[in-house]
Amino acid sequence: MTFKCTSIVFVCIATICFFNYFPQFIYSDKEILINSSFNDGFSKWIPSKTGVEIHPAAKIDTTNLSNFVSPPETSVILSAPNFERAISLGQFIPPVTAGSLLHLSAYTKTIGITDGLRPWETARVILVGYDQFNKAMYNHPHLLVAQKGSSDWAYHERVFRIAENTAKLQLIIQLIHAKGQFFVKTLSLRPATPNPEFGRYRSWFIAIWTFLGLWVGLPLVHKAATRRPHALILLIALGILAGVLMPNSLKEYIGESILPSADAGAYIIHSDELSVFRLTFSIPELDKYKYGHFIMFGLLAATASNRGWFNLSTFKALVLTTLFAFATEVLQLFIPGRGPQLGDVLIDTAGIFTGWALSGFYRSSSINC
Repeated sequence: MTFKCTSIVFVCIATICFFNYFPQFIYSDKEILINSSFNDGFSKWIPSKTGVEIHPAAKIDTTNLSNFVSPPETSVILSAPNFERAISLGQFIPPVTAGSLLHLSAYTKTIGITDGLRPWETARVILVGYDQFNKAMYNHPHLLVAQKGSSDWAYHERVFRIAENTAKLQLIIQLIHAKGQFFVKTLSLRPATPNPEFGRYRSWFIAIWTFLGLWVGLPLVHKAATRRPHALILLIALGILAGVLMPNSLKEYIGESILPSADAGAYIIHSDELSVFRLTFSIPELDKYKYGHFIMFGLLAATASNRGWFNLSTFKALVLTTLFAFATEVLQLFIPGRGPQLGDVLIDTAGIFTGWALSGFYRSSSINC
């Protein structure tokens, strides 16, 4: 079992390194945006009447370049003192062929951003398509980044696939009915094409994961077939896997069917063609899907520790459950539109230890009674 666990950890790390650092797309040198660096002011951009200003690049002291790394860049600032303003800066993009890929990237910074009441009332950068009736297609992936609070400069990138019936595109920087300051610089929008080498290596990783799943899973299925408690553990694990291997569009459709959002506009698909494992320890914003993960892994840990997990100690059961949570998060790299991140593993782990603690408390209470 130790060798199997070590193998799973090794394959997980190798998969993350592959997706995070091997080029998934080949980006064109052609910049689609005009005046993307704002060096010509608002030329080709459409700013709102108030709240948008250009922050020019600071002049460089050429007499002292000892600590010089890269030249400062011009940025745009959206500022709102209250929730009443809808501030934006946009640029329409020439027609792009449906199904083609575009790589959008930008650096952003926030100061004291407080969200409004609706999900889109925040600081964000979007690439939205319009149909032939000039209606914005927000039901298709369009979000590059949405931020609140205060944060230093950070790089964001995303690859979008242009939806069918897209007549035109618009890149928009928004601060809609939210207050604070939103800084954006180094915008770039370029055509992208899939890297064939990445596709070949990805197929090899799929084969490795398939072998690993059979190697680890078949003995567990055999034991579950002869022992009823283990069958329940396996059933919960398969339920988790079904949710993990579900494309993002299907996941959101089922989620909205079971638990509709209070705001109809909250049902917006934010899938990404670029698969990256986000190695940040910050806890992501909690929603019904995060709570679902927490509950399912809590049930798995409670069942495993309460009935024993294939004759392993409770400690080993917790380790294996946590490893399973990590592996399922890594597997999402292969699923279209999913966004695996270390924060989700932390949520799953919290569910595991909560389930284990509640199970232990229940057993102790039963013994005392």
